[in-house]
Amino acid sequence: MNSKVSGVFNGTNAAVRLCVGFVPRKVRLINVESATEFSMEWNDGFIRCQAGASAGGYLYTNGVPAPVVVAAGISPYEGGDLMTAANQTVLTYGGAAPFLALDLKDYRADNAYGAASGVIDKWTFVTGLTGYWNTAKVASGRIGAGSRILIHEASSNLVKEAAITAITSDGEVSAEVTLSRAIGSGQILFIGGMYDMAPIALGKVAPAGILLNDVTMNNADETIYFEMEA
Repeated sequence: MNSKVSGVFNGTNAAVRLCVGFVPRKVRLINVESATEFSMEWNDGFIRCQAGASAGGYLYTNGVPAPVVVAAGISPYEGGDLMTAANQTVLTYGGAAPFLALDLKDYRADNAYGAASGVIDKWTFVTGLTGYWNTAKVASGRIGAGSRILIHEASSNLVKEAAITAITSDGEVSAEVTLSRAIGSGQILFIGGMYDMAPIALGKVAPAGILLNDVTMNNADETIYFEMEA
């Protein structure tokens, strides 16, 4: 049975293991923030390159492809490493952690990383792309620009998806939240983290995925979109 996953992570400008739970046969990465158009493609056919010049995939810069070796590209990672202070040297959310795993959690009711109290579950539209929700978010939490949000819009009776593009303060005052599209007032059904990958906690075992050695496309603090397929 095939497995597919997609999402975003915050660029690290350092080697990083993206642990999605399986070893993919196809990988596509796109830097969606850089002024330069960077993307990378890899599949398991690249490892059969006899000279090894493209074993790490192809890096595209402004649409121009260039083969990359494993030391500068993508390779399979089978997982199994126990996280310790020696190998997982960064634990900051959005930081340059050497091991990242999928984080698809709904943070509306998470009082450590999401809502400061209660549940963020009501959206009030104001004007343009802006609105606000019913209770404050945690200031240093995981909800922020880049978070995916699902809203059951009352006027249309449709569930609509958007991304949060900006938050002023904690989001509970008029027009403090800006979305990627206009959505009318309604019930908030889901709010994810700013990124779809987060550092693996110490004491946990890393799932399988890929090792990304690239530091050209993988710029620090720039959003990288990924697609992986088994």
